Amino acid sequence: MTDNTASAPLLEAKQVTVKFEGLAALEDVDLVLKEHEILGFIGPNGAGKTTFVNTLTGFQRVTTGQVFLEGDEVTNVAAHRLARRGVARTFQGAHLFAGLTVLENIEASGVGVGGSRRESRRRAWQILEQMGRGDLAHVPAGSLPHGEERRLGMARALVTHPKVLILDEPAAGLNESESDELLGTISGWSREYGCSILLIEHDMRLIMRLCDRVQVIDHGKTIAVGTPGEVRADDAVIEAYLGRKRSGANAGG
Repeated sequence: MTDNTASAPLLEAKQVTVKFEGLAALEDVDLVLKEHEILGFIGPNGAGKTTFVNTLTGFQRVTTGQVFLEGDEVTNVAAHRLARRGVARTFQGAHLFAGLTVLENIEASGVGVGGSRRESRRRAWQILEQMGRGDLAHVPAGSLPHGEERRLGMARALVTHPKVLILDEPAAGLNESESDELLGTISGWSREYGCSILLIEHDMRLIMRLCDRVQVIDHGKTIAVGTPGEVRADDAVIEAYLGRKRSGANAGG
């Protein structure tokens, strides 16, 4: 992890509110993602994480509030336009082209944001080699096991030259050893690819070991932002996850 205290915001959300038929799914949520930072974005099931990420990536319109990319307002800009400006994301579902090879899947993502086929294929090979998955290049994507599908989804995001990489539960369904391997894979990406990472994840080991800062939402509102240690000790976070406050006997644990 790196010191990002002096970095200006790369991606910023200000007082984002989303209402569905008058009911607030998100209410005045702010977010600041700094350059070369890994920011964890966590919360209990139903807290509003996916809705918020959808507002950042053009898949959900905000009711009120603003989103900025490198200082330019991009509120409600379409997803494909944000992708071309360097906002890439993975999804909980793989969304792969099952009939294409692994290499062709990655290449297609590069071409989709305006890259040439030649450059996209070259970069696809590079990413596969860096991930230690070059042997899978010509394997049909539809035959991959779950863990490799997850990695392919991340490779497809990386080939787009992202400035902001949003990873939506990349460790879901992985065992502990696979999660540890994923930790090693992601940890160097902000340096290797020059991007900032917003990590949405339920694997707290991954969040606490990987992230520079962590933001927690519950019931559509931010309840804590800080270092992993600060967030882990926050009473509001403990109550949101466990349904109770710490007792005096274990308050220091």
